[in-house]
Amino acid sequence: MSGYRNARTIDASRLWSGGIATALAAALFVLVATLAVRGVLGVPALAHGPTGEFGDLGTALHAALAGAAALAATALLHLLLAAAARPTALFCWIAGACAAAAALLPFALSGPLAAQIAAAAVNALTGAAVVFLLARVGIGVLRPPAGPVARASAEEEAYRAGYRDAVSDRPRRRYGGRHRAYDPGAPIRPDRD
Repeated sequence: MSGYRNARTIDASRLWSGGIATALAAALFVLVATLAVRGVLGVPALAHGPTGEFGDLGTALHAALAGAAALAATALLHLLLAAAARPTALFCWIAGACAAAAALLPFALSGPLAAQIAAAAVNALTGAAVVFLLARVGIGVLRPPAGPVARASAEEEAYRAGYRDAVSDRPRRRYGGRHRAYDPGAPIRPDRD
């Protein structure tokens, strides 16, 4: 195990504020998509029977479920950030599989094919947006250890453990533009035309 994973801290307030904002965005996206599908395209999706452009109580329930799913995804992301070696990659795979299941769910229910396709498209786009937004939030809430000594020892441990992208410092030696190792006494060849 890497010392880098144990040394990082999670900014939980930023994580959950981003999760709540993502939940609101998901719920609003479902409402706007319902308006577009029912009002513009005229497909009776995400509601039972002939209702208005915003649908009925089923549409509000669908939006609430999208928001609840985004909050559950935030809880999953928090768990993975605290315990997993590559938390955002794992989160994208798990949440992506859940979004794919939500996109296929309308085809298991009865209804016209156009309504099923519209509901599947809304679920797929909402799920993709939630996965993308929360993955970006997850990347932004990780904090390196405090202090230069703790940061240097964590980066050194991370480099030894194979996390070469965890090292934030640039190389300390000067690069002279050649592709060989740096040799201060070597003559520099002029560029060939």
